[in-house]
Amino acid sequence: MKLKIISVALAVCLIVVAAAGLTYAYFTDLQKTTTVFTAGDIYIELTEAAVVSDNRGDLIQEPSGKRISGNDVNATKQHGAIIPGRSVYMDPTIKVTGSENAWIAAKVTITDGSGALSSLIGYGDEEGHIDIEMLLSGGLLDEHIHVDDWNGYENVCFNDNYAMVQLADRESGVYTFYFFMKNSMKTNDEVTIYTNLTFPDEWMSTHVSMLSGLSIECAAFGVQEVGFTSCFEAMITAFPKHFKAPIDTTQPVLPGQPGQPEQPK
Repeated sequence: MKLKIISVALAVCLIVVAAAGLTYAYFTDLQKTTTVFTAGDIYIELTEAAVVSDNRGDLIQEPSGKRISGNDVNATKQHGAIIPGRSVYMDPTIKVTGSENAWIAAKVTITDGSGALSSLIGYGDEEGHIDIEMLLSGGLLDEHIHVDDWNGYENVCFNDNYAMVQLADRESGVYTFYFFMKNSMKTNDEVTIYTNLTFPDEWMSTHVSMLSGLSIECAAFGVQEVGFTSCFEAMITAFPKHFKAPIDTTQPVLPGQPGQPEQPK
């Protein structure tokens, strides 16, 4: 009888010892999120069609479709003599080739060296602005809405795609045009600034001789979309040496948007 009691007691002890060695399981869950950053980039490409002369002396687009890149060392092209009525195909085109959305702008500088353009195709104002549409046409240069004051700038034109600002330095014969694109552009988007240059038929030899040093330069600029609310803000901030900031640097409001109604002139 004592032996049986001892055996039962040992069994209880073994059960207690076994219970002490148990590991309790818990209902658990583990989740995690991983944020991966890729290397964003802003790249743009400025190209212009190569041209050839046709049988009437106009310069037309090269039939093969060859284009000249702004990165080429020979990007400066000689388009021959200024002939009244002559048409020259010119289509500076900006394309976004990077991965990020970008604000795009262009700066077109027309230089005559003497200020003669102002007297030949000028508006007749004291600043000596020129009527760019008398020289350049096509592309974005259509159906302008003129606004007298836009963020401190005057002589501003709008259409559905851009705001164009002209700054004139008549004494040195330099006329600068800024093209601020209204909307940001994404990869593979492209925009053509203008498509043609035509010398007025009414020009005479005396007029032509005044423009012996005429040149047109187009530069393209791209800035990330993130962090900027407009092309104007992006360019003034990122390229202050290229875009002359007016006194009033408040954010621009394009015609048709809240805050500034259309103001035809």
